[in-house]
Amino acid sequence: MGCDSQERGFTRVLVADDDELSQQLIRRVLEADGCQVDVVSNGQDAVQAVASVPYDVVFLDCVMPELDGMQACQAIRRLDGERGRVPIVAMTGDSVRSPQQDCLAAGMNAYLVKPAPLAAY
Repeated sequence: MGCDSQERGFTRVLVADDDELSQQLIRRVLEADGCQVDVVSNGQDAVQAVASVPYDVVFLDCVMPELDGMQACQAIRRLDGERGRVPIVAMTGDSVRSPQQDCLAAGMNAYLVKPAPLAAY
């Protein structure tokens, strides 16, 4: 699946993650696929970004300052119009206690476990 959009020529993606290494890795992978990527480091900034920019997809880390991923997702879902219905993908680095059901119940569309050895990238 590429990030090229027929209408705009790119897919606009928001990545919300408080870990700088994760931000860099995710940005690099998505940009290599042709996406336009914005990055924020907490849940409150994610909600504000979605309220002001028409993203095609949002990746939310489950554990962040200000608002965690579930809280940010619920706040985004309360936004009016298309912005409140943007596809949201939960991300976590914790494969042992993965809260997949909690994320989906909060309104997220999908769930990913981030690779543990991020330093290898």
